[in-house]
Amino acid sequence: GHIHLSNGEGRQPLILPLPPVYHSSSIVRAELLHDPYGYTLAITIDTGIQYPPAPRVVGTPLAGVGPGVKVAGLDLGQVNSGAVVTQEGVGIVISGKLLRSHKRLRSKRHSHYTSLLDRLPRQEQGQRASRRAKKYRGQKARASAHCDRLQRDILHKTANLVVAFCREERVTHLAVGDVRDIADGTNKGAVQNQRRSQWAHGQLLAYLRYKLDRVG
Repeated sequence: GHIHLSNGEGRQPLILPLPPVYHSSSIVRAELLHDPYGYTLAITIDTGIQYPPAPRVVGTPLAGVGPGVKVAGLDLGQVNSGAVVTQEGVGIVISGKLLRSHKRLRSKRHSHYTSLLDRLPRQEQGQRASRRAKKYRGQKARASAHCDRLQRDILHKTANLVVAFCREERVTHLAVGDVRDIADGTNKGAVQNQRRSQWAHGQLLAYLRYKLDRVG
């Protein structure tokens, strides 16, 4: 009923209670993850089921859609978090400027606190950090955590707007553009590269999946 996580050689393991549903499971990997909201126990389970790799389909036509099926397309972006359009041409555009402004503020704060740390004498930046170094690092971490909480709230609200629109238009299938490799092999400069790396499209899709599954 418990799982033991190693704390390194010569140290006592960390013992955590395991939910009963996983008692008889074949656990392949377990790790403790930290985020601004606390700690999460992540478990990888071997179910024994082999899934074929999902094919990547680009530009699939809608000609084969049967009766009673209504499809809408979701185009992800940064200036606008998403644009949803149905087959009849009814659509909605959700602005993403608020999220971009919060990310820009976080980048400025990170740069400010990093410059303050760099100005400190070298002996204050090591393992025996000074009070000033600890203060700056704490402020930097709090600024990052604050932006992460704002991002989570904005993305939840964005996903709720998409789900509400789909329910209102009686959409049965939502097609989402694949932007996972949009930054692969490209260099658009420091500013654009930073914006692409901070684009939380995967987090938005994760929220959409469970919210859409919940409403059927």
